Amino acid sequence: MIIKPFYLAFYLAIGALSFRAEAHPQVSPLFETPADMQPTWVDNVLDYFGADGDYDDQKSIDMSYLPTAYYTPEKKFGVGLLMVGLYDLDEENDSQPSSLVVNSFVSMNGSYGVSFENMSYFNGDQNRLLFEVELHNEAAVYYGQGVSDGNNEANKHEFDEVLYSFKPMWLTQLRPNYFVGIGAEATYAKANDLERIEGDTAYPAFYDLPSNLSSGVVVSSSYDSRDYRLNASQGWLFQVDAGLYYNDQSESSFSRYDVELANYINLTPVPGLIAWQVQGQFSQGDTPWNMLPDLGALVPCVVFIKASIVPRTWPWHK
Repeated sequence: MIIKPFYLAFYLAIGALSFRAEAHPQVSPLFETPADMQPTWVDNVLDYFGADGDYDDQKSIDMSYLPTAYYTPEKKFGVGLLMVGLYDLDEENDSQPSSLVVNSFVSMNGSYGVSFENMSYFNGDQNRLLFEVELHNEAAVYYGQGVSDGNNEANKHEFDEVLYSFKPMWLTQLRPNYFVGIGAEATYAKANDLERIEGDTAYPAFYDLPSNLSSGVVVSSSYDSRDYRLNASQGWLFQVDAGLYYNDQSESSFSRYDVELANYINLTPVPGLIAWQVQGQFSQGDTPWNMLPDLGALVPCVVFIKASIVPRTWPWHK
């Protein structure tokens, strides 16, 4: 897929999410707040954006806002806004609240994008409905397929990636914490202004990244014992997704497989949390360039405050 030679991002999370004290116990703070301490204007501003950490189930949707800032060589400096909304569809059952996550960004070089993720819980979490939408027009880099291509600086190609993606999925709980799901995915991608870069000089591209529309069916099998999907403090996740797609540009089919194993360990009574994660992405067949696995684009298991440096990575095409 797209190679990211260097990525540096800082995400400032001004609020933590919780929903029911009995289902999601409070984590002890590292530093105690004096009982006589009065809130400042900074506290009031942060509370307005949702930093109080409380979920108000009396609201139709309880929103929190997390501003972000980042830098990449391709996009330069940029800012973003993460919005998280919690709401109840099943008030009679003590299940975690449904969630709407909207993530948007804009960069100095004109890159912009927005993604939506909505997870709804029904019948006491017996059923789940997931919608994912992503739209972006962003600067990107492509080195080719495999480690040897990625190690060759002469393969560096820069372009503007235009992408539209839509993915719904319905999941049903067959046994405690075990879900199976079926869904669909449609992704359109286009590479604008593709050119090879050596130093500060641009040359004609020798890679061809054709516009394409990939659509297919996805099945999912997962064991999910996490106490809260968006901000877990304990539990396991083992998920395997398999998709069969048809690509209109090559007029051929291909398949993709995603595997994730994660564990969250609450250190109570000691403040803190240990989380680890293993992820794998695989593809088979005539996979288009935008659907190839990208090791630098996997989903992190913890999303509180992140400052990460990801080295150059290469897609693994099987």
